[in-house]
Amino acid sequence: MNPKIRTCEKEDIAVLVETIRRSFRDVAEHFGLTQENTPRHPSNSREDWIQKDMERGVTYFVIEDGDLVSGCVALEVANPEVCYLERLAVLPDQRQQGFGRALVRHVLSKAKHLGAHRVDIGIIAEQTELKNWYQGIGFVEGQSKEFSHLPFRVTFMSYEVGKNDQLRASDICTRLQMLGDKEQARVLQRFFKTGPGEYGQGDVFVGLRVPEIRKLAREYRALPLPEITRLLQSSLHEARMLALFILVRAYAQGDVSVQERIFDLYLRSTRFINNWDLVDASAEHIVGAHLRYRSRSPLYNLAVSNLLWERRISIMATFLYIKRGEVAETLRIAELLLRDPADLIHKAVGWMLREIGKRDRPAEEDFLKKNYKIMPRTMLRYAIERFPETLRKQYLRGEL
Repeated sequence: MNPKIRTCEKEDIAVLVETIRRSFRDVAEHFGLTQENTPRHPSNSREDWIQKDMERGVTYFVIEDGDLVSGCVALEVANPEVCYLERLAVLPDQRQQGFGRALVRHVLSKAKHLGAHRVDIGIIAEQTELKNWYQGIGFVEGQSKEFSHLPFRVTFMSYEVGKNDQLRASDICTRLQMLGDKEQARVLQRFFKTGPGEYGQGDVFVGLRVPEIRKLAREYRALPLPEITRLLQSSLHEARMLALFILVRAYAQGDVSVQERIFDLYLRSTRFINNWDLVDASAEHIVGAHLRYRSRSPLYNLAVSNLLWERRISIMATFLYIKRGEVAETLRIAELLLRDPADLIHKAVGWMLREIGKRDRPAEEDFLKKNYKIMPRTMLRYAIERFPETLRKQYLRGEL
């Protein structure tokens, strides 16, 4: 995929109308907007509207991949200091691919080139998800107003050109706190053992669920590496998870030089990857992936680390190899961790042994028969969880 954005000509009016109408149809249906109650809504666009826009100086842009138009946007110069962003539209089957963000960034760049200080937009006030999306780009919510000719309130948002050229990690953390749920945060604080003396001592949650963080990771996927690094060093657990999701995606899509930088950053930042969910969401995708065709000696350095989270990274990174039928590395790391004092390591090793058993039962049983009598009980229970009841009891009783 190599999408390109170009300026539209009058010959593009028909495709612009079709793109806008199709893109806004779901909004119209959701809010009950019709030709009768909102005749000027974009879902009712007509060619003469676009033609009149162009004649008065509004510039339209489309984003296309090959011959396929995926979306469009319009830029209107209100005065020398202010521009309007209008008609942002992405076809339903082309969403979640970054086209909307690319179009907005393009308009912001054009506005800056024109010397504008601000870009304004207006959205339906009840479109909370869209408002959050624009805030993620750097737009700030302003006042909401009612208009006699519209069956909904309009919320106005603005972007300060220059000031917001680069989104900051601190802004994202502020947004995470705004999106968080206090009751959910209290639940997570308990679940992840953040009390005195517990493994997650002092960790701070704002109360966001993983699917919500993954959605934000798609939104912030273009965040520069220095800002991702700051996000990874945040005191907020969800900010660190967000940084890791962004890094995982960037690693998978990056070239060799990008992958090297991400891998190096990851190993330098293990003190911030300091809970089991953070490790489990990232280790195989960054450490495991990076070492698959390289020397795996870093895994063994991690396995003997004094830092609990580095030891967990060492075993969880091998999940990638297990999924591809390669079990030897996992078994060697597991052997190094047999006498580890941490319960979270016992669980991780037992889990990986169980995953081996799903794919290669003889390999798991060979390892267990040699080591099950010296294994921590939790590790053994996790490893044999899927065994037949009779066999499981034999292992637990030491009868094999």
